[in-house]
Amino acid sequence: MKTKTTILAVIFITLLATSILAFPVRASPTKGPRIDEVLIKIYDSDTAEFIAFEACDIDMVDWPLGASEVDKWTGPGYEHIELDFFKEMGMYEVDVNNNLTMPSYPDWRSPTSYKEFRQAIACMIDKPYIVNTIVGGYGAGLEAPIMPWLRWYDPTMPTYSYDPAAACQYLYDGGWRDNADPYSGAKVHFPPGHTHAGDNLDVWLTNGPHGATEPGIIFYRRSDSSSRNLAGNLIIHGDGTHLGLEAIGIPVDDNSVPTGTSGPKVMYIGDYHCYTGGWSLGRDPDHLFDLYHSSMINFDPNAFSWNYGHINDPTWDGYVEKVKYATTLEMAETNAHLACQRFGDQAFFMPLWTTCGYMAHKKPWHVLNVDSYSVRDSWNLYCINNPTIGATGGQLKWGFKDDAQKLNPIYSQWVWDWQIMGELFDSLISMNPLNIAVDMPSMATAWTVGTWTNPDDGETCSKISFTLRDGMNWINPTNGAILGAVTPADVVFSFQYVYDNLGWNYPAVADIYENPDGSLKIEVSGNTITFYETVKSVWALHWAGGLPIIPKFIYENIPDPHGFYAGGLTAEETLIGTGSFYFVSYTAGVSCLLRANRNYFQDIVPNIDTDPINIKIDWGIFKSNPKSGDWVVNVLDLIIVANALGWTGPPGDVPADINKDGAVNVLDLIVVAINLGASW
Repeated sequence: MKTKTTILAVIFITLLATSILAFPVRASPTKGPRIDEVLIKIYDSDTAEFIAFEACDIDMVDWPLGASEVDKWTGPGYEHIELDFFKEMGMYEVDVNNNLTMPSYPDWRSPTSYKEFRQAIACMIDKPYIVNTIVGGYGAGLEAPIMPWLRWYDPTMPTYSYDPAAACQYLYDGGWRDNADPYSGAKVHFPPGHTHAGDNLDVWLTNGPHGATEPGIIFYRRSDSSSRNLAGNLIIHGDGTHLGLEAIGIPVDDNSVPTGTSGPKVMYIGDYHCYTGGWSLGRDPDHLFDLYHSSMINFDPNAFSWNYGHINDPTWDGYVEKVKYATTLEMAETNAHLACQRFGDQAFFMPLWTTCGYMAHKKPWHVLNVDSYSVRDSWNLYCINNPTIGATGGQLKWGFKDDAQKLNPIYSQWVWDWQIMGELFDSLISMNPLNIAVDMPSMATAWTVGTWTNPDDGETCSKISFTLRDGMNWINPTNGAILGAVTPADVVFSFQYVYDNLGWNYPAVADIYENPDGSLKIEVSGNTITFYETVKSVWALHWAGGLPIIPKFIYENIPDPHGFYAGGLTAEETLIGTGSFYFVSYTAGVSCLLRANRNYFQDIVPNIDTDPINIKIDWGIFKSNPKSGDWVVNVLDLIIVANALGWTGPPGDVPADINKDGAVNVLDLIVVAINLGASW
C-alpha cells in the first residue's frame, strides 16, 4: 500500500505543477452524431461488399476482411484505405441439431443426436488449417462458445483435432461402421438399437432438399459468407490434403445457400443436421444459458428458437444455470469451466474460429475502433467524422453484406436488423466503447444494485434501480420532429411488452418477478425505476440495462407485434425511437437511410481531433474511467487503479487495466491522471 500511495502522491504533485496541462473543452451544443446521414448500401455477400468498397462506392465495411483483401489493401495504390484491427466477441461454428428427430425424419432417431456421431464430425474438422488458410490467419481457433482469452474459458477442456482415423474409431465403437479404417471405403450405417439398424444412411436419408438424388445428412453452409462456405465445403468434401465426411462414409445432402434459405430451416423449423452458423456474443458468459439451455428450445416452427441446436442435457443445464444465476464472478467462472468440460465431452456442436483481424474504412474518415466490435458498433457511428467536410456534417456510405430480415424491435434477432435499429433505439445503460468491462450511462444517468426478499420463497434476489435521464424525446421517422417526452411509463411498458409477447430480448425480462395480476414488479418513484428479479445474479444489471426501450403510446395500440415492421404496420408508424439517428427510408436489397437526431440527449463528440487516423475521444472519459455508474474522471478512479496495482491477467479482464495490456501498473494511473475532470 505504501507503494500505491507514493505513486498517487507523485501524480498529484505532477498535476499541480503542470499548469499548462490541456483538458478537453466541450464542443458546440449541437446534439447527436458528428455526421448528418448514414446511407447503408446492401449487398448479397461479403465478396460483393468488398468489391464495392474497393470501387469507392462505400466508405466503410461491416464485415471482417479476408486475407486477400488485407494483403491487397495494405499494398501500393491503396493508401486511401485504413484497416481497423480488432479481436471479435463473436463465433463461427458448425451448429449441430441434437434433437432426437426432425421434421424430414419424424419417425426415427437422427444420427446427430448420438454423441459418437457428433464426435466423429468434430474429428473431421481441421481448425488450424481453416484459420490459417481459409481465414488467412486472421482468426483464433475456438473449442467452446467462449473467447479463449476470457476467464470463463477452461483451457483444460477436452478438444478435438483433425483425425479421420479417430473419427472412424468413434463410429466403429458406436456401431456405425464395420471397421475403423478411414480409407477402406466403408459406408456408415445405422447402429444397433436404431429403427434402421444395419441399413446404410443413404438408404433412408432421402428427404432432404435434394431428395434421393443426393441422400445424406442435411448440411447448410452459408453461401453469403465466403469463409463459412469454404469451411463447410472442406468439411464435407475435403481437398487434396484432407478427407471430408463423405470420404469416410457419411453421406451429405450439401446445400450452399444464403441465409434467407437456410435461416428458417435451421432456426425456426429445426429441419437440418449441420449448419455453418455464427453469433455475435456479449461481454457476459450468461449467453451459455440463453442460447444453449434446454428451456430455450422453441418447438413452434413459426417462432425463432434461441437454442436451435436443441441441446438437452441435464448436466450441462446445471452448469449453465449456475453461470447465469451466479452471485459472484468466482461462481460464474467455476461453473463456466465445468460447462467447458461438459461441452468438450459431449461435442454438442463445433466452434471453429473468432475473428482476430480487420474491418476497413476510407480515409479521410476518422473512426472510433470499438473494443471487440470495431467500426460496425453504434459508438463509431456516433463519433465518426470526415474533417475534409468539417467538424460535423456529411454522409457516410456504409456497406452491409446482408439485408435486414425484419425491422421489428420485438422480434428481430438478425445482426443486420440491429445494425439499423441499434441506431434508432436506446437502452438504460451502455458499454464503454474502449473497455467493454465498464458500464456507462445512456437513458439512465445512474443506477444502484441491491437485493430484496422474494415473498414466494423467501430467497434473496437482485433489485436494480435506475435514474431515468431528463430531456429525452421520441423522434418522428422521416423528419426528426419531437413526438413527445420519454417517461418512466415507457420503460415499464417496454419490459412488460417483451415479456407478454415473448420477444427476441425475452432473456432480459424473463426473471423479473410477476405479480398475481400478470404485471411485472417494476416500481416507479419520480424518475427512479426499480426492477425486482426472482433470482440473484451478478449479471442482473446488464439484463435490465440492455433492453431497447420503445414508446408506450405507439406499441400499446399494437396487440400482435409480429411482422417485418411490428404489427404489419409501416416503418413510419413503428420505428419511433430515441436514438442518435432516426429512420428515413428502406428499400429491400438496396439501401437504408438514417439521419442524425439533432434532438438527441447528448452533445456531439468534442472536436479535438488531432490524430490523422483516429478520433481521439479525449474527453478522456471512455478510456480513463474504471467506475460503473459514476461517469466522471476523478480521484476515485485513481484510487481504484491504485488498489489494483500489481494485478496481472487476461488483458482488460478488470476495469482497472485501462490500457488492456494484462497488467495494472503506473501506465494505467497515468491514463487516468491526464484525463482528470473529464465527464459524460
